Amino acid sequence: MKNQRAAARREGRGSLSEGCRESQLPRPRRSRAEKWADRLAAARQFHAREQHLRVPRKHVERFDALGMPWSSSA
Repeated sequence: MKNQRAAARREGRGSLSEGCRESQLPRPRRSRAEKWADRLAAARQFHAREQHLRVPRKHVERFDALGMPWSSSA
């Protein structure tokens, strides 16, 4: 069984079944530059709102992919 999974990964099949939906597929990996850009956008959004960058340790800044502030009313 272990060898079958390894062979499937080498052939590009992975461990996903053919009947899975697109929402179940893993997200593509993001580059360091993309992660940096997202974090910079989050810091800019926080700074615009709070006028400082002393972010609490457990704070999570939410924003969408376009850099616009995230809202839960969608």
